[in-house]
Amino acid sequence: VRVPVRSAHGRAVRTALRRLDLVFYQSAELRACARVLCGAAPNNFAPESHVVLAHGIESPPALPADDRRELRMKLKIGPEQCLVLFVGRLVKAKGVFELMDAIDLARRERPDIVCVMVGAQTGFDDAEELRGRLRGVPDLFRHVQILPACAPDAVWRYLNAADLFGFPSHSEGMPNSLLEAMAMGLPAVAYEIPPVRELDGGAGVLEIVSLRDVAALARALIELASSPERRKRLGEKGKARVLDRYRVRTNLAEAMRRLSAVVERAPDSVSVPAAA
Repeated sequence: VRVPVRSAHGRAVRTALRRLDLVFYQSAELRACARVLCGAAPNNFAPESHVVLAHGIESPPALPADDRRELRMKLKIGPEQCLVLFVGRLVKAKGVFELMDAIDLARRERPDIVCVMVGAQTGFDDAEELRGRLRGVPDLFRHVQILPACAPDAVWRYLNAADLFGFPSHSEGMPNSLLEAMAMGLPAVAYEIPPVRELDGGAGVLEIVSLRDVAALARALIELASSPERRKRLGEKGKARVLDRYRVRTNLAEAMRRLSAVVERAPDSVSVPAAA
């Protein structure tokens, strides 16, 4: 739905939205975008037809107690160091260059801060430019590692090994990587974008800083690195919120309930099989 109103894409999406009986949106922001695209007043977007319901995530797996230690040893990260993790596409829109700059600032005050960025797909992202930036800053390579993209199951291992999750993305629907980090009890620092505000809901379940404010991002990382107690509290609050609102099985059941209601209202309706 993030397409120009007066474009071929805009016309196609607008036509689809007007003809569909049920539309799910990952976030309230995306529903607002759809409303603008259709030129609809707020009260003309029926809540039973246009529903904010994130896809959600699977519950995190139970990992062996020594898995964290083993992976950190493989990454050459000591138990006394504070590991900031990023998982996702290594492109400018995800804020990875700003995260690197924030780590560069943070390490000057907290030399124990290190960062691992997982997701490089050379030739399809900005990983090479990011590596070039890394080589151009003296000693920064000691604090930042850029790793290839991994299988989804391996992401949980990286989350388990980390101390903080950095999420400086500029725009998202509802970010699964952030949800997975929080579901693991990992305290997170994120830019203030609409889905992040929606996820937090004013409950203070993650640390939010102004968009593109590298200094604020660095300060938040330093403050959390300096307080294990605060990291634990933030991680526990975030985990509780995500597991309560963003589990895929719960949200899929709600989607099926709403779909059944639409089918039942339709002429010549057929029942949705329970097995679905």
